[in-house]
Amino acid sequence: MRKIIIFDLDGTLLDTLKDLNEALNYTLAEFNFAKISLDKTRALVGNGIRKLIIDACNTDKYIDSMFKCFIDYYNKNINVYTKPYDNIKELLYKLKDKGYALCVISNKNYVPLNILVDYYFKDIFDIVIGDGEGYLKKPNPDSILYCINKLNSNLSNTYYIGDSDIDIKTVNNAKCNGVFVSYGFRDKEKLVEAGAKIILDSVDALTNYLLNV
Repeated sequence: MRKIIIFDLDGTLLDTLKDLNEALNYTLAEFNFAKISLDKTRALVGNGIRKLIIDACNTDKYIDSMFKCFIDYYNKNINVYTKPYDNIKELLYKLKDKGYALCVISNKNYVPLNILVDYYFKDIFDIVIGDGEGYLKKPNPDSILYCINKLNSNLSNTYYIGDSDIDIKTVNNAKCNGVFVSYGFRDKEKLVEAGAKIILDSVDALTNYLLNV
């Protein structure tokens, strides 16, 4: 049965932190809230843009307007600092050559998600799912289960790769295999605290693991 490898995007495939921080701080300033640091943004990322904004300013009073402001700015400045992690594209091509099905499941809004996937990873992924496409966000497991059903596989042949506590909860809810990386937006200590069993520190280590599962 075909193996499925599902990736988170931010902090797993792409280092998007600086562009997210720039868009967030632009939005906060437009609504007269204090800007936040790169490290603070790193700690808040993972639950989608709306939650990121709410957590950054501690209110949801203006969330619809702030969300629109963020998306408008981010979509125009989405790829200023963003870059793939070293050797990640090579890993994807190797997995593709082995016949694995590849997917992306992210809590990122589907518009910027698809912009970035098309720019960096065009024609690599079988399924790309983001926020706003009718699926419940992670840690709900429905998007993982959808991929398994669509690609005619099963839980034991499915591996989810992520970098956050949200990804760990998603894997636990789906009951699939989970592999977590500490080179992204959460360090190893945070991943251990969240209950991660398999933690890899580099894309090279991830490559070695996935090519031998």
